[in-house]
Amino acid sequence: MKVAVKKKIRDAFHDEDIQITVSAINLLDDELNRVLSKWVSNTKWCNVKRLTPDLLWTALGRGNLYHNRKKEK
Repeated sequence: MKVAVKKKIRDAFHDEDIQITVSAINLLDDELNRVLSKWVSNTKWCNVKRLTPDLLWTALGRGNLYHNRKKEK
């Protein structure tokens, strides 16, 4: 699966006619892994067992924004 992600990164830059080195692809892949890890951690912290579109705010770490909007309504 890791190869597919790196190919997706390379293709995204290639589609915009931007050259990208292997080391830059590796750094971007590492950053994506950190972001993904943060999403998982946020979801786990909110005690969500099944992530659905309605609960996506937990993964993105927007719990306070969601609750503040809910109070305003």
